[in-house]
Amino acid sequence: MVHLSADKESAYFWYFLFSPVLNLIAPLAMHFSLVFTRHKDWLKSRALLFSLYFPAIIFVFLSYAGVINFSVHPSPFWGWLIIGNDSIVDLINAWWIVILSIVTLSLLVHHAFKTRNENKNSRKQAKLVAIGISIPTIIGIITEFIFPFLLKTEPIPLLSTTLSAFSVCVLIALRKYELLSFSPRHAWTNIMKNMKEGLLIVNNEDEIEFANDHFCRMTGYTEKELLHKKAANLLLDENERARIDEKIWDRKHQVSEKYEIAIRKKNGDLIWCMISGTPFFDRQGNVIGS
Repeated sequence: MVHLSADKESAYFWYFLFSPVLNLIAPLAMHFSLVFTRHKDWLKSRALLFSLYFPAIIFVFLSYAGVINFSVHPSPFWGWLIIGNDSIVDLINAWWIVILSIVTLSLLVHHAFKTRNENKNSRKQAKLVAIGISIPTIIGIITEFIFPFLLKTEPIPLLSTTLSAFSVCVLIALRKYELLSFSPRHAWTNIMKNMKEGLLIVNNEDEIEFANDHFCRMTGYTEKELLHKKAANLLLDENERARIDEKIWDRKHQVSEKYEIAIRKKNGDLIWCMISGTPFFDRQGNVIGS
């Protein structure tokens, strides 16, 4: 809206209206990255939440109060350039955003490398999110913060445009490849986690996607120790694995059945369980697990 404005006053108005809120994007992106990279437990720390959001609120207040200043200049190519004043508050604000952005990128890139041995959907999703956020953020940091700070040049306003473009591309890719189709915990988390029977959800490659609290108590594993592991390799003896391969084939062909099987707990003890195996479907009716 700023660069499309017809006159200086309009550009100033739109930037004054939306710029302070941009301070909230950095902590929200950090918050998202902690949830996405399976560090949600960190958000239970009040100190971490305070350090994320309190500075953002302060910077928003300072922006609307006029302490963080900026000026609008015409540009033959960009329409309008927004140039901040080199006050200490402006610099702290800018580098706070840069530091949060770098930490967010580090989390997402590390997660993408960590998921390289997991199922195909997890790998694709992690890579798309890491690439989709890292490229525009890196470009924005270089062109709007580092170059102006080191070379004393005018900032090049690429961050908002590239971030919007890559965000749309990521959403299209996630939808096209149905990377979010396997989401049991989002639909019935409270019901499933509190069931008095052990519940395990595996995908078509027998990789564990969900385990409720009772199943974890039965086997002695934590949910984190179970997730994305091959269920048969982790829980069954070798002579039982051939049987389970047949059951996986049945499930892919929409067969539900009950059978008994011996499961090995984390401490090595065997427990006999009655399994009620049922196909698990996506919205299009395709079997994506059991």
